[in-house]
Amino acid sequence: MSQTQSFKPNEQHISQICEHCHQGSYQHTDDHNDWWVKCTECLSLKFCYIPQDHQYDFHKDTAMFRMYAGGFGSAKTSTCATEFIEAALRTPNGLGLIGAQTLPQLENTAKLELKNMLTTELIKHERLQKNEIILINGYRIIFRPLDDPDKFKSLNLTHFWIEEASDVALTIFIQLKTRLRNNVTKDHFGILSTNPSMGWIKSEFLLQSQSIKGGTVDYSNQMNAELNPFYSTHISETAKNKYLPKDFIEMNSKGKEQWWINRFLNASFENKEGNVYPQWEDSLVQPFEIPKHWEKIQGSDFGINDPTVALWGAIDPKTGTTYICDEHYESGKAVPHHAIEMKKRLDTIPFGRLRFVVGDPSGQNRSHSDMRSVFEHYAEHGVYFQAGMNKLEDGVYKVHAFFELGILKIFSSCRNTIKEIQEYRYPENSDTRKTNIGDKPIDKDNHAMDALRYMIAELPDNPKDLINKSYSFYVENSQKIEYDSIPHALQDDEMVYNEQEWGSYY
Repeated sequence: MSQTQSFKPNEQHISQICEHCHQGSYQHTDDHNDWWVKCTECLSLKFCYIPQDHQYDFHKDTAMFRMYAGGFGSAKTSTCATEFIEAALRTPNGLGLIGAQTLPQLENTAKLELKNMLTTELIKHERLQKNEIILINGYRIIFRPLDDPDKFKSLNLTHFWIEEASDVALTIFIQLKTRLRNNVTKDHFGILSTNPSMGWIKSEFLLQSQSIKGGTVDYSNQMNAELNPFYSTHISETAKNKYLPKDFIEMNSKGKEQWWINRFLNASFENKEGNVYPQWEDSLVQPFEIPKHWEKIQGSDFGINDPTVALWGAIDPKTGTTYICDEHYESGKAVPHHAIEMKKRLDTIPFGRLRFVVGDPSGQNRSHSDMRSVFEHYAEHGVYFQAGMNKLEDGVYKVHAFFELGILKIFSSCRNTIKEIQEYRYPENSDTRKTNIGDKPIDKDNHAMDALRYMIAELPDNPKDLINKSYSFYVENSQKIEYDSIPHALQDDEMVYNEQEWGSYY
């Protein structure tokens, strides 16, 4: 809800002495716009917007790319509209783009708010067919649906604003960043307004932001190692807007699930309801050097435009815990490139320590063009796949069980896997974990999740079967080892480590 729905900002300025000429007084503009007043003598205009504390923090931020993530009614649209108007008025002959995923969405949100806050006395032309407004200082504002990044390749922008950014593809944001090259100003920026979500606005913006202000959740333990100094995020709960009706929150939370309240009123990005693997955060561990004697596994999903993914796991023989310790995640490359990356890892695994290399079962299907399968193409480069189990529900159950038992861990360095797992969700009309478990996850951006599923599905249903004490060595130094049991070996209390004799175990 914007401030325009609750009060008229210019009321307290009517009849006051003009701050510019000190002769005339402020009266209504010709179009009686609620946000502006006009001097009776010098005809100067005054913008009557007074920011609340959380809005002021956003306006004074100098980061090139700023995101306002707010709950319903937190004034995010009016805040961004104000930021855009003020930038336009101080940038003669500039070019700014305002967009949303669809044109109706744009018309009913950002465009509507901007036109409400912009007096017609500042507008030189409004070109309805081209969907643009030209201000009296030559600044051109264009309104566009954000459904295709190729539509913006010819633009040289000074500023852009993405409304409801959670609905817009990451590729659009990336393309718009490259268009900030108009040389009429050095003060380029891009702003995003949105409700919190588990998509790219969290993984690629929030968790990469140099600064995060507001909100009720500490995201420091989730932050990426390398933060982006050009990004900042401002989070505002619905309750921060003091101009809302007193019963607004109570009325809108009535009958809603807690995840909905957390996301759309409390402005939280932490929504585990509907997450396929809600325990994933508890599984994160810092990378460590994997002992050479641990068994290794690989799972893969294949793509061309979509990424080809390979995940590597290592099994602790003492506990049976599987650690996802490495990943290859890349799109737009051919089989030889991916095979080289896979071989780099596979060639480091000692003889007898590779349990399996499993892939998407569709990889065994022969193509009509050359009558060869993806598996056969990889075999030519020395990577040999077996077909994975493709029963989605069974695979999800098993991965979920491994997480529940605490025997599936993920290295924090596997960023693409983590990005996918936090976004891997059931449709939001499923309310609880008990109802979700029978549903199918949303089939989107799940390539690492498929690779993980193929891999875990190949492991024994009883995780105790992964324990192998024969290889549970603990090397204290280069001269001495302790062990639990070694088949077909002398069972002395101590033995001298002989690299030539025992090196094959490592």
